[in-house]
This record gives sequence, structure tokens and C-alpha cells, in this order.
Amino acid sequence: GNHDYSGGSSAVRAQMDRYREHRDDDIWMMPATNHSKTFTIAPEATGGPSGLLAIVFVDTTTLAPSENKCCNENGGISKDLQAARIADQLRHVELALSSLRSQSPPPTWLLVAGHYPVFSAGAHGDIAELKQYLLPLLLKYNVDAYLCGHDHISEHLRYGRTDYFVAGAGAMTDSLGDPSASAGSLLWSGTGYSAFAVVEASLQSLTVKYVDTSSAVRYSHTRHSNLTAGWRTLPGPSDRRIPGPNAVLLSLVTLGAVALLLLAASSFRMRRDSKKPVPIPAVPQLVQAVQVYRRPGPGHHRRGSSAYSSLTLSS
Repeated sequence: GNHDYSGGSSAVRAQMDRYREHRDDDIWMMPATNHSKTFTIAPEATGGPSGLLAIVFVDTTTLAPSENKCCNENGGISKDLQAARIADQLRHVELALSSLRSQSPPPTWLLVAGHYPVFSAGAHGDIAELKQYLLPLLLKYNVDAYLCGHDHISEHLRYGRTDYFVAGAGAMTDSLGDPSASAGSLLWSGTGYSAFAVVEASLQSLTVKYVDTSSAVRYSHTRHSNLTAGWRTLPGPSDRRIPGPNAVLLSLVTLGAVALLLLAASSFRMRRDSKKPVPIPAVPQLVQAVQVYRRPGPGHHRRGSSAYSSLTLSS
């Protein structure tokens, strides 16, 4: 994350060196800034098939250099180097995701984790560079969930078929920002208390729980392998949750009626306009058109086959 990089590249390399020099102690596991891990899911019956939970870890700090001066020109990193790091990292991230999706059998659950959020209703909000560069990969490879921190609150958002979980309130808490400012749909948020996230995976379901300092589960979301999803929350005074099913149904009916009116009113214009919507660019196009943002204002597991560090590109 940005706090690690604030200590300089040597501070990040030291964490990888710790793993390489003492990998047998099973305490610290960070082979590279970009790497993947797979976890075996036990079979539900004796002799039955097992499953696989795969997590691809992404170095979002160099993928979104405008977020912190440690990785942009204010920290001595040239724009050319920033762009090279982004392009190089995207190739390795896609290689990890495509390899996992094409293996037989494929993972039961595919997760991506990084420090910065793609979507958030917290103080930092959505990260523009991650929406441009990382989001197309999450969509292309049908990633089940994205895990992150950075904003010091607890959140569950959704965009497309992917769930986005922000677990940044482990040691510091902050307040919720403007939910409407995020392109992701905010389903729940917990503020004003510390909490950490627990991920539980079976062949049939993936559950993410937020647990506070008194060991109470403040929120629990279960995603099923048939792509249906349900959620349950134990609301506290600072928990925010979406409306109940009846309210949601009424809203959908109202929106449907409005949509029909708008469709009728714009039918003539639609007949005249035969242009197709612009598709999301493929990753090779993104790599060729990498641009560096300037953010306004002042800064029992098995190792996967992918382990890569963007720090191999350095100034």
C-alpha cells in the first residue's frame, strides 16, 4: 500500500526479502508485489471433488500512481516510468487471471486483492486509474470479489456481477463520504468502529464477514456458486444497509414505469441513431494507451505460479 511505499522502494523490497530468506517459517508471505495464491477447498463428502479458492494480489500503488506522491513525479518517479510500470503490471495481472480461468478445473472462486479500492463511498472514493486499467480485467475474467482497504471504513459495494469489499477500519476509523459519488452500488457500510474481514469458502458459497473488536459479526454477505446472492446484517448504530425487499421491489416498479415513459419519448431519436455503444477497450489497447493521471490537490495453501514485482522497473 501507499504507507509501505512511503518508506521508499527499499522498504517494499525488505518485505519480499523477509519472505525469501525465511519462507519456511510460514509467518510472512509476500513473494512479490504481484502474486497469486490458491487454497484447496475440502470436498463436501468423502471421495467427492475438492474446490479451489484463487486470489490474485495486485500492486495497486504503482497501478494508480496519482494517488500518492511515493509513486509519481512528486516522489521522483518520472511519467515515463509510471506508464511503463502500469503497462508491465497489466500484462502480468492478465497472465495470472487468464491462467487461472483456463486451468482445468478452474477455480471455484476467483478473487483479486489490492490496497486501493476500485469503488468506494469513503473519503478517497473511486480510484480513476483502477477503473480504467484494472476494472476491464475484473469484468473480462468474471472475478467474484475484489478485496481492498485504504478507506478507513467497512463497505460492501457491487458493480456488475462482482462484489467489492473495503476492509480498512482495522486500526483507524473514518466517516462515510457521498455514496452517490461512487460508480459502484453501495449495499452496506459500517463506520465509527474497527472491524476486520473474514473470508470463508466452500464448494457452494463464498461468505465475507465483518467482525468488530468484541468479536461480533456486524455484517455477513454470502455469494452462491449459482450466482444467486443473499445477505444478512446485524445492524449497529453506525451501520448503513440497503432497503428491505419490499422497498426494493417498489423502487424497481417505479423505475420500470419511468423507463417506459422515457423509452416512448425518445423512440424517434433512437430510430435515427444507429450507432453502437463504445465497448470497454481490451487490455492490449489499454497497454498501448497508458496515460498517467495527475490527481488534483496536495498525497492448507499452495503458492500460485504468478509472482511478479513492478519494482523490477525502477529509476
